[in-house]
Amino acid sequence: MGFLGYYTEKVARKGKVGIMIGNAEPAVVKPMSSQKVLSTTPISISIPTRDNPIILDMSLASIARGKIIEALRKGEEIPYGVAVDKEGKITTSPKEALEGGILPMGGQKGFYLMLTLELLVSFLTGSAIGPNVKGVLNTETPPNKGEIMIIIDPIDANYDAIDYMKNILRSDFPGEHGMKLREKAMREGIEIDEKLYETLVDMRYKVPYFT
Repeated sequence: MGFLGYYTEKVARKGKVGIMIGNAEPAVVKPMSSQKVLSTTPISISIPTRDNPIILDMSLASIARGKIIEALRKGEEIPYGVAVDKEGKITTSPKEALEGGILPMGGQKGFYLMLTLELLVSFLTGSAIGPNVKGVLNTETPPNKGEIMIIIDPIDANYDAIDYMKNILRSDFPGEHGMKLREKAMREGIEIDEKLYETLVDMRYKVPYFT
């Protein structure tokens, strides 16, 4: 699916609310454990406004798995307190984090929110859940994950509430920073490091999907 905000943005630009949730292969551990049992639980919520829509697009893990992979590629550490090694101990090593797992955002409460959302996805779509999900990280295996999209057509949209909060916060709403980055990338292109470039080139010689 890629990032869910791509789809919910399209819904919001049609004047409707979009809520999208999905699951994937397990990467997140239950607190006080080293066993990966849930995905990072991606979620996106979009709300139309008088201008650009509000687009929340995030995972409920303490850190995105892609950020850990990026840190490993660049030889950097990850922040303390977002992941554990295979023994369940907090680590700042991206290599150890990939061997262990990511912590949920918000500790035990965050874990149960993630669990409930993933159960909802599996319940409604019949998809696999937890360690049974496959085919996301390794595309040579048929994927058995699931996503749900909820679209709400508002009868009487309260745009005043959005304007009110913008005046109070006087900062970017969810999605606005990403839109600025997208506009810049469309003008200037996207800069990548040499190792990532080599990886992308090598992908030409690999079978991207299962046969």
